[in-house]
Amino acid sequence: MKRFLINLVVFVSLVLVSCALFMGFANGSADAFYSKFTSSKQSSLIIGSSRASQDVRPKIISDVLDGKPIYNYAFTILHSPYGKAYYTSIIKKVDTTKTDGIFILCVNPWTISTLKKHIHDTTFFRENNSFVDNTNWVNLKPNAEYIIESYEQRNIQLLLNRYRKGSFETINVSKDGWLQVTIEENDFNRKKRTQLKMQTYHEHLNNYAGFSNVRWRYLKKTIDYLKQYGQVFTVRLPVNDEMILIEKQLVENFDERMEVLSKEFEINYLNFTPMRSNFNYVDGHHLDNVSSAIFSEILTKEIKRLQL
Repeated sequence: MKRFLINLVVFVSLVLVSCALFMGFANGSADAFYSKFTSSKQSSLIIGSSRASQDVRPKIISDVLDGKPIYNYAFTILHSPYGKAYYTSIIKKVDTTKTDGIFILCVNPWTISTLKKHIHDTTFFRENNSFVDNTNWVNLKPNAEYIIESYEQRNIQLLLNRYRKGSFETINVSKDGWLQVTIEENDFNRKKRTQLKMQTYHEHLNNYAGFSNVRWRYLKKTIDYLKQYGQVFTVRLPVNDEMILIEKQLVENFDERMEVLSKEFEINYLNFTPMRSNFNYVDGHHLDNVSSAIFSEILTKEIKRLQL
């Protein structure tokens, strides 16, 4: 019996060590989210949906702001609209020992809207039970909780993705949280992808109820919380003309609401949609890598101007 117990302990130990070593292969190539739950608490954050995740580049912001580090903690329109789940996750990510941070809250009509079937029942909000909601440990490396509960690919991809170059697109989350999406394309593919993306969002209008008072309250709560630890900026990122028209149908008076909110909290609302024709998009609402670099520098210079 004693020998059996010893062998069992050795076996279990080997399994646990093997699992730990295997999880150690996970990095920014694992998927578009895992790496963001492995970094330490942060004194400055970029917050929002996939537009923020891809369009706002922390390194460029840090360079313009004389080396001040900032981390991209944005996810997607499905997983990180403003609400209880994202709010709770943000609180876990903030370094509360610092009070000189910069918080860039990217906003758009989708991030404060809800589905028609869930408008009166927040227990069914679209992000509930997603990885944002389920991941309690957001500063753990390797993050076994995320891999076990939320990693949607086969575990072997943790290793294979490190050396994969996608036939169509390759993703990688940088150490500063920026999601770099590299797409092999030509002008025809870009036009086709944009058409399909706009069609998808037109269809989304049929399922969305529009403005949500609950999400609006959580946006306010997020601003109010982060103001304790630094300066908050709300930012509307540029998108193409067609997406602007779609979003006007979703929340017609969005910019007016944001202006009122900014005055209420004494923060700046930076709306870059009037500059939308100056940038190139991979699908009509995500900037390509060249434009994301240009935009991030423009955004940061405006923030720096407002800090003076």
